[in-house]
Amino acid sequence: ASGNRLVIRIKGEGSHGSQPALGHDPIAAAAQVYTALQNITTRELPGDEPRVLSICQVHSGSAWNIIPSEVFMEGTIRTTSPATQQFYMKRINEIVEGVSAALRCEGTVDWVDGTPPVMNDPAMTAQMAAAVAENMGSEFMQQDVQTSMGNEDFAYFQEMVPGVFAFLNISNDDPSTHYSVHSPTFQVDEGILWHGTAFHVLGAVTYLK
Repeated sequence: ASGNRLVIRIKGEGSHGSQPALGHDPIAAAAQVYTALQNITTRELPGDEPRVLSICQVHSGSAWNIIPSEVFMEGTIRTTSPATQQFYMKRINEIVEGVSAALRCEGTVDWVDGTPPVMNDPAMTAQMAAAVAENMGSEFMQQDVQTSMGNEDFAYFQEMVPGVFAFLNISNDDPSTHYSVHSPTFQVDEGILWHGTAFHVLGAVTYLK
């Protein structure tokens, strides 16, 4: 999937917690912004298209009895089509600005970088699948897998030349190898790593034939 990082800042006017009417509460605005953003995924996009919007950080305030003047939020969108990516960006901008303004605050969105989606070349994928089945066995390959919403800068190479991105299974029957790559208990079965080397060699040989 493509991946974009978004940074939301909602600025209000701070006040004492006992006198909220003297300020413009950015936390109240941020709470409604967060809820409204979830409607994009569940109410504005087709249900059969993989997509993700996650707000992963919310920071504000410095004391238990002071309404702060600003809220910082940060998250990511993951999409599998450029059209959905652009729709997300447009609607997030509109919601952050509009909801914040309705609550007498100012909301802005900064978009940071963003990789395109990984798009395997169909012809090259078919060649690689056939090569793996012939030289390693069909049990070494699985193609019917769920779309991954992770993002990968390998996509930049695929924008220039045809390519195939594949996952390498690095687990075995030992439960200690079943943790994901982002887990602090991640373990690798090093006896499987040669599968990745073989895949790359087969790719080169098949392409050069």
